[in-house]
Amino acid sequence: MNYYYLYLIKFEDSSFYIGSRKSKVPASEDVNYWGSPGKVNKHLWEMKKEKYILFESTNISLQDLREKEYKLIDAGWKKYGKEKCINKNCGGLNTIDIEVIKKNGERSRDQKLGIFGWTVEEWSKNSKENWHSNKNARGFMSWDEEKIKEFREQQRKKFCKIYTFINPNGNKVLVDDLPSFCEKNNLSYHSMNQVSNGKYIQHRGWSLVGPKKVKELQEQSWEDRYEDKIFYDLSGNQITINCFSIFARKNNLNQYCLGLVYIGKMLQHKGYSVLHPDEVKKRKKELRIEQSKRNSKTIRLKNPEGEVMEIYNLVGFCKENGLNSGNMHSVLTGRIKSCKGWTRP
Repeated sequence: MNYYYLYLIKFEDSSFYIGSRKSKVPASEDVNYWGSPGKVNKHLWEMKKEKYILFESTNISLQDLREKEYKLIDAGWKKYGKEKCINKNCGGLNTIDIEVIKKNGERSRDQKLGIFGWTVEEWSKNSKENWHSNKNARGFMSWDEEKIKEFREQQRKKFCKIYTFINPNGNKVLVDDLPSFCEKNNLSYHSMNQVSNGKYIQHRGWSLVGPKKVKELQEQSWEDRYEDKIFYDLSGNQITINCFSIFARKNNLNQYCLGLVYIGKMLQHKGYSVLHPDEVKKRKKELRIEQSKRNSKTIRLKNPEGEVMEIYNLVGFCKENGLNSGNMHSVLTGRIKSCKGWTRP
């Protein structure tokens, strides 16, 4: 349960402070809390002071509690004067201040006073002047616009890839900023990127091999464009795949997975592999053993004869010796004392 209360702190010089508090204990037990003095009024909290509880409830919202606090502060101003009250702005959220701020803002906007009267050019000019106005600034804060543009160009060239293309006239062209190059020459960035990766032969005459080779490749059939690749199907029969995309479409497969299988990054895809099914099974066992070795640790347990043994790969050891790996692990972690005579050393 949370307790909400308002308190007043009275100092020895007759000044006072009003605040609100959300506590886990009742206000009468919250004796160690004396408010938040802040840097300006910190010296006051070193004086002798007394704490009084003005209001307490367990069924009130924070907003309602703060409104009560602002009313009490306002009443304290009127009765004792602002000079004795440390609260100078009613928490900064009273309705009078907000209405005044709104009216001043609307008046400035309607009459176009201050920044409300700036044009787009003045906004740009003043913001740049303020940005570069610090004479003692270090690093890029002290740079002018030309130096910033130069630095951005250097960074762009540093991280941009350089592409080599052959234009429709057969001339070699180096491109260091492919997006802007495509925009200037009315080309598709995606298509040019595919050409650079070798997935497209050409795009609007731009290629990697030249106009003559492009014509030869376009005259070829799909079977002549790709090399035949040897695979094994689910039955272990040897098959030849020419184009991954066509074969995958016919057999409900993924062409990218077939490509990964062919280059050796995947063992198989839905039963299709460059290895015979028997070799695939052997390879799977080898991979499982390698994985278990990577994840295995050397542990020490005492056997029924009282000898301390070092065991590598607890699961494999339990299978070989007819033990329950779960119980042996519980012995190791201390959940149970023994398993068929095996205990912790």
